[in-house]
Amino acid sequence: MTLYAYTAADGEGRIIRGRLDALGPEDLDRQLAAMRLDLVRMRRVRPTLARGGKLPRRALIAFLFQLEQMLHAGIPLIDALTDLRDTSARTDLRTLAAALVQRIEGGSTLSEALRSQNGAFPDVCCALVAAGEQSGQLTEVLSQQLEQLKWEDELAAQTGRLMIYPLVLAVVLLGVIALLMLVVMPDLARFLRSAGIAMPWQTRLLIAVSDALQAGWPALIALILATPLAVAVATRRSPAAKLRRDAWLLCTPLIGPVLRKRELAAMARLLAMLYGAGIPVIAALESCERAAGNEAVRRSIAHARERIDQGQPLSQAFAGGDLFPSLIRRMVRIGEQTGALDRALREAAYFYSRDVRERVARVQALLEPAMTLVLGALLMLVAFAILVPVYDLVTGMQP
Repeated sequence: MTLYAYTAADGEGRIIRGRLDALGPEDLDRQLAAMRLDLVRMRRVRPTLARGGKLPRRALIAFLFQLEQMLHAGIPLIDALTDLRDTSARTDLRTLAAALVQRIEGGSTLSEALRSQNGAFPDVCCALVAAGEQSGQLTEVLSQQLEQLKWEDELAAQTGRLMIYPLVLAVVLLGVIALLMLVVMPDLARFLRSAGIAMPWQTRLLIAVSDALQAGWPALIALILATPLAVAVATRRSPAAKLRRDAWLLCTPLIGPVLRKRELAAMARLLAMLYGAGIPVIAALESCERAAGNEAVRRSIAHARERIDQGQPLSQAFAGGDLFPSLIRRMVRIGEQTGALDRALREAAYFYSRDVRERVARVQALLEPAMTLVLGALLMLVAFAILVPVYDLVTGMQP
């Protein structure tokens, strides 16, 4: 199959542009004729996201929003996808819509067409669409999926701010240290040595650090750049290394609890939505396992799924792992007893997502004064190391 970009005209003379997979120009002409379009011109294009690769969350939100709005307005599915194909501002979404139209006109359901796009759509999205098609509530399911994706995007943005803020402060701090050690201290050391005065220990220490950095700064920069690259390569090639890294992230001070509760909130909300859509618990947990962004969390969900497969209820399966705290286990047990498991999971997700927002705000409030104190202490140490020998020199010159 080859991907073609085409320009065609409909029966009223309007120009339609889009992309389709076809065996050749003749096959493309036949497909367009079946869509009541006359081919004007075409060209081969390189494979895009629709032919491999996961659709970004923001693009998926835009796609599902437009589709849900048109279906809610009563527009037939094929017409809605055709409109997306012809009017979407994103090239990847136009390509996906064209491929979906082609599949559905060939007899596939929407969920089957989504699954055929080589992983562009998440498994969770495909499973929910299939459940919506079976229950006749496709529009409602798309709306729920949309809310889930928006919530995940907001939660990821909040956690991202927590990760980026200390990183920016650390870069600023390292820049100040480099300026002091590589520019200020060498001039000061030459001045003090030429004056021939005794230097206190803090001055000698800073001069020694400055000399070491001047001699080895290329190796230090190479080490700083190579370390994250080596970690990325190791985690990509070794599942064990990825598991150790992700487990370590969940245990780090300040950031670890936020990441853990974000994963718990995402899992609980997704599981509630899947279970509420009529998907069995084991299949829902499989989808949650694939959607988890942390390997340690993925392993914990897999172990819970195995225990359920052995006959244990969900609350007992969660009790067997270190990831799930007592709160979510109690809420799940109450949900199982009352027959409102999806509601209990949504309440747990709300609690953890609110806790994540509050923790992010607290950590950000603590990081700013902490980094300010560190920077102030460093500057005070350097100033003290500079002023003491200068003061001794000045007082020694007095008659």
